[in-house]
Amino acid sequence: MTDQIILNADSRERTGTNKAREIRNIDGMVPAIVYGDEKETLNIKLKLNELTKASENELFYTQVLLIKTGDNEEKVVLKELQRDPAKGKFLHADFQRVSRKTKLKVIFLLTLLMKRNVWT
Repeated sequence: MTDQIILNADSRERTGTNKAREIRNIDGMVPAIVYGDEKETLNIKLKLNELTKASENELFYTQVLLIKTGDNEEKVVLKELQRDPAKGKFLHADFQRVSRKTKLKVIFLLTLLMKRNVWT
């Protein structure tokens, strides 16, 4: 079994376009949001280098992640990751809380490769 990806986050009080820009440019962090599972929405910020390193792992996009905010831990899946089209830097991330009772609808591409059996 693979190791779980853990992201450390800080809660953020500042919301809005200008505040998100400040978080990215001054703090060097990425604004994000955690929602779902009938709980209150949580506004967080993640370290850019930590998020970049985690995103290099293919499992980041499909696995249940653990976000730690102080003493609080949330199990989440990545719903959306916005990037700057020119620079490729992360702009914003959306995470959805999950639990054992959460039903997820996942769309994935399946490619089958078939080889022909030739009997001689």
